[in-house]
Amino acid sequence: MFPEVVIPGEECLNLNVWTPDPGGSGLPVLVWIHGGMFRKGFGSEASYRGTSFARDGVVCVTINYRLAAEGFLCLDDSTANLGLLDQVAALEWVRGNIAAFGGDPGKVTVAGQSAGAMSIVTLMAMSRARGLFRQAVTQSGAAAATLTTGAAARVASMLAQSLGAAPTREALSEVPVERLGRAASAIAGEVETPSAPARCGGLALAPVVDGDTLPDHPLDALRRGAASGVRLLAGWNRDDVRIGLVPTGMIDMVDEPALTAVSGARCQRQGGPARGMASSSSPALRVRGPPTRIGAGVSQPRRDDPAAALNRVLSEVIDAVLDVRQAHRRVPETHALHAVLDQLFDDLRAWARLLADVDEALGVSPLAKMPTAAGRTPPHSWHGAASDEEVRRVGGEHLDRLRQHLAAALAEQHDDKVRAELAEVQRGLLVHRRALSEL
Repeated sequence: MFPEVVIPGEECLNLNVWTPDPGGSGLPVLVWIHGGMFRKGFGSEASYRGTSFARDGVVCVTINYRLAAEGFLCLDDSTANLGLLDQVAALEWVRGNIAAFGGDPGKVTVAGQSAGAMSIVTLMAMSRARGLFRQAVTQSGAAAATLTTGAAARVASMLAQSLGAAPTREALSEVPVERLGRAASAIAGEVETPSAPARCGGLALAPVVDGDTLPDHPLDALRRGAASGVRLLAGWNRDDVRIGLVPTGMIDMVDEPALTAVSGARCQRQGGPARGMASSSSPALRVRGPPTRIGAGVSQPRRDDPAAALNRVLSEVIDAVLDVRQAHRRVPETHALHAVLDQLFDDLRAWARLLADVDEALGVSPLAKMPTAAGRTPPHSWHGAASDEEVRRVGGEHLDRLRQHLAAALAEQHDDKVRAELAEVQRGLLVHRRALSEL
C-alpha cells in the first residue's frame, strides 16, 4: 500500500528527528509511534515526515520497532513483547539525547494511530515506561488490544507448525525473514476472522499480558492509577478505515449496495442479521474490482456475456487459491509449492486490477453481476491441511476453468489493446498451470 524503505539486516531499530533549531533548548518534543496491526508499518513513511512540527517549533521524532513474529510472538524461550521494549528503548534514547536537538526531555508527548495508539496506552500501564513521556495522544486505538498468554501460545504454536519448526525463538530465527513474515500474515488471517475456530479474541500478534514486561492488563493498571501523571488526549479518526481504500484506489469500487451486502454477510457469520441489516437477500454486490474473500460456486461460461463471466470466475479462482494456499501452509510438504501458490495469488490479483483498468473496453464493470456475498461459502472450506496432491488437483481445476472463460472473452473481443492484455494473462496462466503440474 505504501512504499517502504527497506533496510537490510538486523539494524532496523532506527529513528528520525526533525528539529526547528539544533542549537536551541527547551523545545517541546513529539514522538510518533506508527500503526499497522503490529505487523507492518515503518517510521520513515513519507506522510510521517516531521517538517510541519519543526516549522511550528516542535522537535518531532518517528521511530521503528520490531513487528509481527519478531516483535510480538510469545515464546517460552525468550522475552515477550520485544516490540514494546523497542518503543521503551526509543523513548529512553529521546530522554538521553533529545536535548542535543533542542528538545526538552521533560516535555515529551507520544502520539500514535491504530496499533501505535494501542502501544501508547499499553506503555502508560508499564512501569518500565514511567517518566519517559508527560502527555499522550491516541487515535483509533485503545487498551483492550492485548492477548493472554494462552491465546499468544496458540498463535505461536500455529505459526511454528505452519513453518515446520519448533515454537522457540532459536528455531524460528533460522527461518528466512520473508518466509516468516508471509507465514505470520497467513496465521493472522486465520485467527482474526470472526468465525475462525482458532480465533484469539482480537489481533493475532499484539502485546501480551505476560506478567513481566506487561504484568497486568493495561485497563486494570490504568484503573489503579498507573498513568496518573500522564495527560491523555484520546480520539478516533472518522475515516480511519479509508487508509486501506484511498491509497490503493479501492474507494471507487465501493457503493451502498456493496456495503449492505458485506454487512449482511458479517451479521450472518456472527449469528444472523441484526435489526435493519441485510440478509442473504441483499441487493447485488456492485463493486468495480475483485473482493479479497468472496466465495462462490463453480460457474460455467455464459455465452451471452463472456466478459462478465470472466470477471466472475476470476473472483472465484482468487478465492479458491487463497483458501487452498492457507490450508497447504498448515502442513508444509513442499516449500517450492508454497512459492508457486504465493506467486499465483499475487498474479491473479494483478490480473484482476488489469481487467478493472480496461473494463470499459470489455463492456462490463468487473463483478457487476456477481450475486450478493451474504450467506455464501467458499467452494473448498478446508478444515484440515491440504496435501501437495490436493493443491495440484484443485489449483489445476480452477486454472483450467479460468482459461476456458478467458478464451471465450478473447474470442469476442475486437479491441487490440484489450486483446493484448488478455493474451498476456493467458500466457501467465499457462506458466502457472505448468508449474503446478511439474512440482
